[in-house]
Amino acid sequence: MKRIVLLVACLVAMASAVFGQGVTSTPPIPAGADLKASGTIGSTSDVVSLPTNGMSTCLITVSGSPVWSMTLVVNAQNDAGGWVGPMSISTEPAPGSPVTSVTYSSSAQTFRFQCAGYKAVEVVCPVTYVSGTVTVWLHASMASAPGAVASAPLPSNAAKETGGHLATIDTSTATTATNTTALVTAGGGGYVRQDSTATIAKESGGHLAAVDTSAAAISTHQTDGTAKSIVVSQVSTLTDRSGSITTGGTAQQLAASNSTRKYYIIQNTSTADLWYSFTSTAVVGGGSGSYRLPAGATVISDAQWVSSQAISIIGASTGQTWTAGEN
Repeated sequence: MKRIVLLVACLVAMASAVFGQGVTSTPPIPAGADLKASGTIGSTSDVVSLPTNGMSTCLITVSGSPVWSMTLVVNAQNDAGGWVGPMSISTEPAPGSPVTSVTYSSSAQTFRFQCAGYKAVEVVCPVTYVSGTVTVWLHASMASAPGAVASAPLPSNAAKETGGHLATIDTSTATTATNTTALVTAGGGGYVRQDSTATIAKESGGHLAAVDTSAAAISTHQTDGTAKSIVVSQVSTLTDRSGSITTGGTAQQLAASNSTRKYYIIQNTSTADLWYSFTSTAVVGGGSGSYRLPAGATVISDAQWVSSQAISIIGASTGQTWTAGEN
C-alpha cells in the first residue's frame, strides 16, 4: 500500500478575542458505526487507537483548543502485529485524492481511512509538537466509501473483474457453440447426440428446420419393428366419374382400373337402388362382390386403403344417375 505522510499541520489558531469563544467540539458519530474510541493528544507520547479487525472504514475526527500546533500521523497494525505508516487518508465529507497536509480552522475536521485488512488504527504525534491539545475520535464500521460497493469473493468459474470492468466474453465463432455443435455425452450410460444425418431438426435463422411428414419419410424412419397406422392429408384434384345407366339391368363401367388411385366417392342421385363392384361385373339385387347403394346414399374410399381395380355399376332402370369422382 502506498504510504503518504499526512501532515496535519495544526497551525496557531487566532486568539480567542477574535473568535469570541474557544472551540467546543463533539462531532456527530456516523450512524451504524461498529467500534469507536476517543482520546486527547498533547505531546509526542500520546496515542489514540482503535481495534479495526474485520472493519472496512475508519473515520478520524480531529478538533483542538483555541491555540495548538502539532503534526499528526495515522498508523495501521498489520496481521503480523507490526505498525506501518504514515498511512494515506482522504478528507470528508467528499473524499478526493489523498492529502499530505491540512490547515485547520476553529472547527473540527474529519478524514477517512480504508482500514480493511488491518487489525488496528492509531493517531500519534511522533515528532513535531508545539503547543495545545487535540481531541481525536475514531469510528470504525463496515460501511464502504461513498459510491463504493462492498466486494465478495467471486466463484472460481465466474467472469473475473479486471481494472473495475467485467472480463471480456469470447464471442468468436471458434469458441461459440452453434446448432451444428455435437452435444456432450451425458453420464449414467445415457446420451444425447446431434449429428449430420438430420436426426435432430436443426435450427436455422432462428426457426426450427422443416420436418418431413410425408408417408414415405415416416415409413423410412420407422425402425422399432411395430406396425403403425399413418394418416397423411393429401391435396389433389378429383376426376369426375359421374354418369347414368344406359340400359336398365345391364352393368357398365363407372371407372377403369387405376394403379395410382388414392381416393374415390360415389353418390346415388336416382330414386332407386344401384349396385357397384370392384372384383366382377355388378349384378342387380346383389351377389358375390356387388354392393348395394340405396337412393341418396354415398360411398367413400377408406382413408388408409383404396382399391385400384375397375369399378362396375348397374341399375334396374335406364336413366338412373350417380355422381362420382376419383383421384
